[in-house]
Order: sequence, then structure tokens, then C-alpha cells
Amino acid sequence: MLPTLVAKAPALYQELSSGIHTNMSLDDAVKLGVLAMQIPQENIKKGVIDYSMMTIGTSPDGLDIFKPIPDKIRELRDEVFGGGALGPMAVGDLAQQLRDEGARVAVLNAGSGIPGLAQSASDYLASQGVNVVLTGNAGQEHPEFPIFWYADGYTTVVDYRGDPYMLRYLMSLMGLGSGQIQLKYTPNAPADVVIFLRGDWQP
Repeated sequence: MLPTLVAKAPALYQELSSGIHTNMSLDDAVKLGVLAMQIPQENIKKGVIDYSMMTIGTSPDGLDIFKPIPDKIRELRDEVFGGGALGPMAVGDLAQQLRDEGARVAVLNAGSGIPGLAQSASDYLASQGVNVVLTGNAGQEHPEFPIFWYADGYTTVVDYRGDPYMLRYLMSLMGLGSGQIQLKYTPNAPADVVIFLRGDWQP
């Protein structure tokens, strides 16, 4: 159907343009489409937002609706577009990338049983270039960061804004595994990345 579609491209583009936002010209879009057709299907990652990524709710006017579960959809997005939440990123100087990202990091003692752990960890991380903005004990002292985000028994890092460079840096610096990283997009959180310290890690 390609010859037919190319012949009708201007009319189709005009009809669909109200829902398309791009700085590409029609010619560039057609060239990109032709190029995409040459990519083997097995090299194309795909994802579907299914019922496991939504709940049933009710709209303000009483209609039954599906409500997305943002965390699950973000996991799918990261899997498709980034090779995982910590997938390939831009190359360049990591220190500059961290500065550009500007992540604010909180370090909280999450019941480690080690007095002063949060402060000593904060001092260490700050000496390694991490922008620590909050230090203390999790739980009642900082209820804005709920306890259910802790990985059982292990130090956990929760990203509340989307800071891949800081996550990658902390994983390397602290020797953390991918299972100790959690994503919970909350743009108004007091910190962008929170480290919940347990007894398994010390500076």
C-alpha cells in the first residue's frame, strides 16, 4: 500500500495534523516512515497498556472509567524505550550530567539499628558530589516518605522525580542492585531521590 499512501500523504497529513505535534516536514516524516519499514520486526520493541496497568473508577459525572496506574505504565515505558528503568543514557562527563540533572537527595535511617548512620552516610555521599538536602530518621520524623517503600531488610533508593544519572551513580557508589531501586513519581516530594538506609550498608 506504500505507493497509494505516499500519493495520498498530503491529504492524510492535513486530516491528521490536528493530533500530531512535530517539527518535521511532511517530506521528512515520509522518509522516516520508509526507513522504519526497513527495520526487522524482531528489532522493534513493543508494549501494550493492558488491564493490569489500570483500575476501574468512576468519573465526576458518574461514568465507569479506567484509571491508569502511573508506576506500572512508567515501568512499561522504561522497558520499551530505555531497556529498563536504568537503561542506556547519554554519553559524556557524569559529573556534568549529575549537575545538569540537579537531583536533591535525602538520606534517611530506616530502622537500621545503627545510631548516626544517616549523618555519616550523608557526609560520605556529600563528599562524593551528591547533593544531600535532607538527613534524618524515616517513619514518624519524615512521614512524607512512607515505610512501605523499603525493600525488606535492604537499603532502598526511591526516585520520586526521574533522575537516571543519580540512580546510576548511587548504584555504582553504594554497590546496590537493581532490586533496591524503586520508582514512585511524585514531583512535589521534598526530595527527588531518597535513600532508605538499613543495616546492610555503611559508608
